[in-house]
Amino acid sequence: MWSLAEAGGQLMVCHHEGLFYCQNGRAFPIDGVKGAWKFLEMKAFPGYAILGAYSGLYLLEKSSVSKGGAAWKILNKLQGFDESARVFEEDEKGNIWVSHAYKGLYKIQLDMERRAIAGTQLYKSRQGLPTDLYIDVVKIRGELAFTTLKGVYYFDKEKGRFEEDPELSAVIGAGKAVHFMMEDQLKNIWFSADDEFGVLEVEEKGLFNEVNKRYFNAVQDELVDGFEHVFASSHRDVFIASERGFIQYTPSRKAQPEYPFRALIRKVAQLNGAEELIWGGGLDFREAAPDSSLPIAIFPYRSNSFRFSFSAPFFEENKAVQYRYRLEGFDGEWSEWGGQAEKDYTNLPHGEYAFRVEARNAYARRSAEAVYSFAIRPPWYLTTLAKVGYALLGIALVLGAFHYTGRRIEKQRKALLDAQEKELRQQEEAHRQKVAQSEAEIIRLRNEKLKSDVQHKTSKLASATMHLVQKGEILLEIKNGLNKLVNNSIPENKKKIKQLIRAIDEDIRLDDNWEQFELHFDQVHENFLKRLREKYPVLTPKDQKLCAYLRMNLTTKEIAPLMNISVRGVEISRYRLRKKLELDSDTNLVEFIMGV
Repeated sequence: MWSLAEAGGQLMVCHHEGLFYCQNGRAFPIDGVKGAWKFLEMKAFPGYAILGAYSGLYLLEKSSVSKGGAAWKILNKLQGFDESARVFEEDEKGNIWVSHAYKGLYKIQLDMERRAIAGTQLYKSRQGLPTDLYIDVVKIRGELAFTTLKGVYYFDKEKGRFEEDPELSAVIGAGKAVHFMMEDQLKNIWFSADDEFGVLEVEEKGLFNEVNKRYFNAVQDELVDGFEHVFASSHRDVFIASERGFIQYTPSRKAQPEYPFRALIRKVAQLNGAEELIWGGGLDFREAAPDSSLPIAIFPYRSNSFRFSFSAPFFEENKAVQYRYRLEGFDGEWSEWGGQAEKDYTNLPHGEYAFRVEARNAYARRSAEAVYSFAIRPPWYLTTLAKVGYALLGIALVLGAFHYTGRRIEKQRKALLDAQEKELRQQEEAHRQKVAQSEAEIIRLRNEKLKSDVQHKTSKLASATMHLVQKGEILLEIKNGLNKLVNNSIPENKKKIKQLIRAIDEDIRLDDNWEQFELHFDQVHENFLKRLREKYPVLTPKDQKLCAYLRMNLTTKEIAPLMNISVRGVEISRYRLRKKLELDSDTNLVEFIMGV
């Protein structure tokens, strides 16, 4: 059973199995929903109510059935919001604010004409909230308040952002993790913040005129985490839900007179080796030494580990008494509040210290500080005599260092001069070698350039000779054609044809051109034809010419006009050449010629 609500003269029960209403001591289900968290009658839209369920929000309307039936009926589920809605409230405009522990805070606008959701907006830290997790929404004095892990916030409508609530933060504590806050039937505000649980009892003058804050920290561990609840039936009876049942609080009962509440240092012991008692008894050290700035005990350096035991006599909820402590001169801040009643400090450096402890009871009342001041002497090597010895030794070391440094500098200066002289000789030798290398490199580069120029010119000459050979072959072909025409021509043309033949004869010198080509070809290809004739004397001039063309990587079609034969003739010549060179069928002829 999650919650109870009175609406329309009936008691509404939100249960794991759904929504129920009570009539004549019996509970009857209202069909249409499974798993109901909270029933809220709407103020902005009278006659309607919102039900928060496991699967979202449901809209209900007051029923007009006869007496004895359900006072409310479920109209429909509000589509578009399917998150579990356990914690939600209505603002003054009828918007529903739903808190989700892990996703953030939803603001749901309603369209009551369509009985549907008009819009949904999710608020997170980017809208001013300090975190996205564990945000709860509550209604305090008719206004929405939002509790977070870092204080209480409100929504600024003009800015559209969340701001910290200055008034609630002032009374609860700024920046505290607020786990629970609610306003009971008596308009008092209950809260659980950090490890504190209490109530702000407000007088009729208003919330922030006069507020009496009461703490019940002993109850904190009894609360049902996440489902804290307080019900005030009257000024005499307020019930606080707990894990073991209900705790009754009577606000009208006069408070008991406050008894003295003091923190006492009961025992101080040394922990060097076996535990040795230094102080034991109930005397407050502040009373023994009012001027706490002066040490009341001085210890040698080897006795630098201590155990402090303390207590606070308060017999009402004595288990809820908490302590915090600080060793002035060693700890920067106070410790967190806790139930530990002793503290050890080991291997403390030399210096002056003051151990301070405070107590806090179940009603958050703090005691005055109890103080134990002491000092630890420095070790022998930090005494005044030792420091004088250090000073004398330092002076001797400085003088010795000056003498040693002077000798070392002179030795280094001499070594530097020797090194510079040696380096100069090495540089001179390196320069001579570099000059000789440079001259040799210049000669080599000049020879390579000359060789390259000779090869380039030879290559151009061989190419030109090749063109002359081709030209001669073409002219020879033209001459043969003219010889065929001369006999069949008319007398006038015969004379002109013969003149052309004589001109061609004068230009054709194939034998001389080939000899010139062979000369330059051997220069370019490193005496290829000469080496070919020496190695294979059986080759004819025609075979040698074919080898030269193959060496130039010419194709069969390119070789045919150069040799004045057909493509078929070139292939036959290649076949005969392979025979003379004694090559098998797997050997490539061109690759073989290239390798000669």
